[in-house]
Amino acid sequence: LQDDGRNRVSMLLHSLEREDSELGGEILEALFDAWFALHREGMPFERDDSLISHHFMDDLPKKAPLTFLRGTTKAFLTSVEQVIAEGESGMHWYFFQHRTATGYRSGVDQFVAGYVEALKRFAVVDDVAAGGYLDRLPPSLHECLMHVHLELIAARPELFAERLPVLAKSALAFEAGWAGADWLSFALA
Repeated sequence: LQDDGRNRVSMLLHSLEREDSELGGEILEALFDAWFALHREGMPFERDDSLISHHFMDDLPKKAPLTFLRGTTKAFLTSVEQVIAEGESGMHWYFFQHRTATGYRSGVDQFVAGYVEALKRFAVVDDVAAGGYLDRLPPSLHECLMHVHLELIAARPELFAERLPVLAKSALAFEAGWAGADWLSFALA
């Protein structure tokens, strides 16, 4: 997981996307745990430090959504908690506040889009377990977590619409959209 280890991680990720499983998720989670142990500063989803390459950030949520969710949820929440601890003047704050609706995504923005994609796909297979992953991300903690909730409600209202009234009570619901359209995720949900 040091700078020269990217090729080995990429090879492992290729094997994880072949079969969607809890075990694959446990392996991915262990990779993130090791990354955090080696990198006290930084975030594993940033453009320059990302543990998962741009290619896999696009492919893994589509090919192996359970593996992606199981393997990244803890790291996602840990990253958000670190950003909150750093505060608005911290070097990572902006990247967790910025989401692009269309076009090129990278870093945290790409990861959040991948997380939403994995949830959407996994909800088709097991909506209860998908809701369980959603429950692990407190929407009132940060607007990027609220964004994930709202996007899943918009994608699968028949399964998750009952969550919207509680979310609407938070001011974050109206700030959790995309750059230039903070309100849009709520409006679509």
